[in-house]
Amino acid sequence: MQTDLQLDEEKDFSRPVEVPKPSPFVQFVLTTGIVKTEKNAENLLLVFAVICVLVTLLLVLSGISKPAVNPFREGQNVLLPPEGGVRP
Repeated sequence: MQTDLQLDEEKDFSRPVEVPKPSPFVQFVLTTGIVKTEKNAENLLLVFAVICVLVTLLLVLSGISKPAVNPFREGQNVLLPPEGGVRP
């Protein structure tokens, strides 16, 4: 007894591909209409982040290089409270 069993179809049981959801920042940039694609929105946010870092570094480094300014002229008599603060 010989049985010839042939299957014409191969069944594919792979999972459906999930499309990743864009981040809220990318969605915000897309809703503003500044850019049209998700890739351009990501690039715009990257440029914005780099500019923020550079501005922060510029502000921090410019504050370090300047000496503290004394608001009083030299030779001016100034009454300062005692070191422990003012006591009642």
